[in-house]
Amino acid sequence: MLRTFVDELMGANAAIIIVLAHVAALAWAVMLHKGMVPALILNLVVSAAIVAYNAGHLVIMLRYADYAPLALMAYAVVIFACAASALCGLRIPAWINWTAFAVNLALSILLLAFLWFFKINRLF
Repeated sequence: MLRTFVDELMGANAAIIIVLAHVAALAWAVMLHKGMVPALILNLVVSAAIVAYNAGHLVIMLRYADYAPLALMAYAVVIFACAASALCGLRIPAWINWTAFAVNLALSILLLAFLWFFKINRLF
């Protein structure tokens, strides 16, 4: 049921929301001087969404050695651990979390560009 709901949300609209959330978190952190908390929360949410979306396919990815989604899952787990640890008070270097935030933003912009310019109208 969750997978069906997420599949319906996927597409350019979701990519736009993700990019706008990154911009809002960055503006919140910079303009309101809230430190890293907005970026950490967004890193936590985005990485949890990636793990939750791909968790059902983990066995298939491992069986057939599908390395691209496995790398994305590993990246998301590491980012989740760093963001959760920093939010719980563990001293994670700030550059790690800001780099993860920047990579998430860059990947989101690339996803949006891909969905915007490469439309699949038919399968054959």
